[in-house]
Amino acid sequence: MLQRASFFNPGERVLDVGCGPGYLAAHLSGRMKCSVVGVEQDPRLADMARQSCVAVHQRDLEREGLRGIPGRYSAIFFGDVIEHVRNAPELLRQAADLLETDGRVIVSTPNFVHVKNRIRVLLGSFEYRDAGLLDRTHVHFYTRKTLLGLLAEVGFEPTRVDYTTGIMDLSSAAHRVLYAFARAYPNLFAYQFIVSARPKQ
Repeated sequence: MLQRASFFNPGERVLDVGCGPGYLAAHLSGRMKCSVVGVEQDPRLADMARQSCVAVHQRDLEREGLRGIPGRYSAIFFGDVIEHVRNAPELLRQAADLLETDGRVIVSTPNFVHVKNRIRVLLGSFEYRDAGLLDRTHVHFYTRKTLLGLLAEVGFEPTRVDYTTGIMDLSSAAHRVLYAFARAYPNLFAYQFIVSARPKQ
């Protein structure tokens, strides 16, 4: 979460798409004094997120998208969302319409060609799981190239690209080593990609 939070500035107006129970919103609104509006499909998670968000819109992104969301935002965050929806290009286009001048989208998504997946395929295994790189609810898979290609397709240009390692403790030696490898060889060692992108001028 802290690695994602580093993409935001204090006091921003943020739309957190797929906010879940509001963990990121709690950090942004508490420590960074951001105003966070959430979007969440699950009614139970949406209720939890309302403790940290100024408002939460419960909706099915496949059917309703972001149409009708009020306001303008300096940052719109898609946290592990685009791999779960078939209409990712349309969602990103709708997000562009909700951005303030000089606003940006921030997208995180798993790296399908991570070394773990490569080894599994090499050994003849491709089994979906309840979570992780092969989450059974994923309908799209992304590499660094295809993620950047998606953003370019809908009119965004990246301003920052970062990587996660799958290790939660960012101060650990294991994270530091894997992070160095991820920066050098992102297609092999990045567990997730995080991209900040602005509409092309």
